Amino acid sequence: DCGKKIAKKFRIKNIKFITTSATKIPLKNNSQNITLARRTGLSHGKQWIKVLNEVQRLLVKKDSSRFVYTVKASLSGPIKQIKKQLKNHGLEFISLYNFKECDGTRIAMIISKPFLD
Repeated sequence: DCGKKIAKKFRIKNIKFITTSATKIPLKNNSQNITLARRTGLSHGKQWIKVLNEVQRLLVKKDSSRFVYTVKASLSGPIKQIKKQLKNHGLEFISLYNFKECDGTRIAMIISKPFLD
């Protein structure tokens, strides 16, 4: 797994990898500064809305908190629609990056943060 390789290479110790449904993550409410949904294949539809609800539940409501979402570039929904859905779930779009994954797959990475009250 790329993430584990990168964490090992840079000696990152304060990270936990959880492989589970992105719609039912076994963590406490308002407990995460960073939530990463990696290559879920979701960027639209009912499952995407469930992912956004779960992220909204997990993220600590701080300016430094982030939701990072990666998806195969070919499966990503229109950015205008993604921005609107993020906003509807209390998340502010920050940026979109395109890159190649360790296996060569073209990936779109969307970064957002919670709106603060």
